[in-house]
Amino acid sequence: MGDAEVALPVGALATPQTLIALEDSSQVAEARRQATRMMETLCFGEHAQASAALALTEAATNILKHADRGQILLRALERGSAAGLEILAIDRGPGITSVEATLAGGYSTAGSLGAGMSSFARLATAWDVYSQPQKGTVLRLEFWASGTAPPRDNLEWGAVCLAMPGEAVCGDTWAIRRDGESVLVMVVDGLGHGPDAAKAARMAVDVLARAGELAPGVLLDHIHRGIGSTRGAAIGLTLLQPARSVATFAGVGNIAATIGARGESNRHLVSRNGIVGHNMGTVREMTVAYSPGALLLAHSDGLGTRWDLANHPGLLEHHPAIVAAVLWRDCNRGCDDVTVLAVRNDSGGL
Repeated sequence: MGDAEVALPVGALATPQTLIALEDSSQVAEARRQATRMMETLCFGEHAQASAALALTEAATNILKHADRGQILLRALERGSAAGLEILAIDRGPGITSVEATLAGGYSTAGSLGAGMSSFARLATAWDVYSQPQKGTVLRLEFWASGTAPPRDNLEWGAVCLAMPGEAVCGDTWAIRRDGESVLVMVVDGLGHGPDAAKAARMAVDVLARAGELAPGVLLDHIHRGIGSTRGAAIGLTLLQPARSVATFAGVGNIAATIGARGESNRHLVSRNGIVGHNMGTVREMTVAYSPGALLLAHSDGLGTRWDLANHPGLLEHHPAIVAAVLWRDCNRGCDDVTVLAVRNDSGGL
């Protein structure tokens, strides 16, 4: 949500993402220009800016070379006082047969990134890639203004949050708030789309920022009263409590959430019918087991519901932004605002 004016006391908010479609070489230059403007705003040093621009050009060129078309997603990063840039390069091409082979000696085939893979490892502060033969590739590159990564957090997240095609603002948003060992994750879908939907979503985040209570059911009731002057929203709230090994969910409207972990059955968190801010009805909380390292996936109805992590072997082990981007690529409905938020706590506590 590009015009959010509130700030959480401790946590993270949706930040604007820039989407560049790649269908011809002129769009590679446009992606580089967009990234350069963002890095100048973020006060990137000259060396860090040059490294990021070079890696972005390589990633975008590879998409056109091997997959014919794809997308670049750019997002500003913030970790404490440090500023960074995330680049997601997304395609539906032939995929990479062996990521390990491409890193060893510049191995290349018509379906690989070839020598570019080793350059990403050299240029980026952090990077990750997920690829499936005949299904495509998602590459994540991370750069920081200072040229070095700030200390890594135990909690990591990634998201795709984009407006419906043709709209200037997104009616979806997301937020993460921490309170000691507890982590509250919220996904909001303002009713409809456009500025009025964005207003409802922004007001919901404002209530979350000011609330003293993180219990999902109680917080949903606060938000219900707080956004009554708007058109309303669908909202899903998940409270992750790793110290207790539980997750508690309360949702109203078309927000879906799932907790997945390697070797465990997915746990689906179910929203109830209604509109927060109008006819919300009775809110009931749902509590499920939550193990350290498990991934929470929450999304608005801009993403289809027929996705299955079993179709993407090994995906859960990758950065949450990779998971969000793969699901967006494969299941985006293309006719609404869309949010896909993935959150992982990879330790027993924060």
